[in-house]
Parts: sequence; C-alpha cells; structure tokens
Amino acid sequence: MKKTLPIPIICLLAILLFTNAKQKSTTSTSASADASMSFKVNGVLTTMSDEYAQIKTTPVGSGVVNVIRITGETKPGNYPGITMQVQSQAPGTFTFNTGNGTATMVNYMEGAGSQNIYAPTSGQVTITSLTSTNVAGTFQFTGRSAGGAANMTRVITEGAFNCPIRPQ
Repeated sequence: MKKTLPIPIICLLAILLFTNAKQKSTTSTSASADASMSFKVNGVLTTMSDEYAQIKTTPVGSGVVNVIRITGETKPGNYPGITMQVQSQAPGTFTFNTGNGTATMVNYMEGAGSQNIYAPTSGQVTITSLTSTNVAGTFQFTGRSAGGAANMTRVITEGAFNCPIRPQ
C-alpha cells in the first residue's frame, strides 16, 4: 500500500514554501537596485544607467588623503559620462576648483577627444549622505571644452546621484 502525507502536513509545507519564496522576492534587492544619477545638459535631461562611487586613499606629502570618486555612464565605457572627485569623508557642499590637479573636480564627457571633455568654470557638489556602502547628493556646474573653442560650454543643472560604493 502506498503511503501519502496527511493533508494538513501538505498544506503546511505549501504555506511555508510560498511564504519563503515571497520573502526572497521582496527582500533580495541589491544596493545597486536603487542607484541613480541624472542631470540636465543645457536643459536636456540625461540619465545614467551605470553609476558608482569609490573611496580612494591617495598619498600626499607625508600623509594620505581620502577622496570620493563618483562616476556615471550611460553604460560601462560609453558616452556621455561624468566623473566627480571630492576630497572629503563627510557630507557637505564643495565648490569645483577650476585648475588642474585640484581636490574637488568634475569632468563631463560627450565623447573621445579633449574637445568633448568639459571641465568646470564654476559649480558645486553637495554630498547629502555618505555611508560605508553608499553616497548620495546633488551637483551643478558650467563646463568649458578642454580642447575646443572657449565658447564651447555645457551647463549642467539639477544633478542628483545615489551611488553604491564599490571596492577599489
């Protein structure tokens, strides 16, 4: 004679399996699922699909400097893209410096070649939240083409980011 499980045990197993499957589907989101970066370039909305941040420790003189590098790309290695760098380990508002080799910088890239890279002439980034796994904030700046005519500018407004921190 074939043995079968009693109906109450079968019902209990079904409920447990359903509950476990539902919990996995609603709670197994990754940190990058909420990642985002968007901004307007001369009034046109641009949204990045690959955004992340890294915290780098860089030797300077006899000490070290911690730098947050925030990157957004339409897809890895493609244009347009933006990279910001902030010398800080705490939330705050930081003005983009307009010289080379500065601690707080930004570059907006529309393509390969220096004429498609826009460096800041003014602007700022505000880090509103910084944890060991995520950085969020806002930014805006005016950039001039690094290799083009002086009148080649881009105005970046309404910038916002929420990026997971990746290991170096």
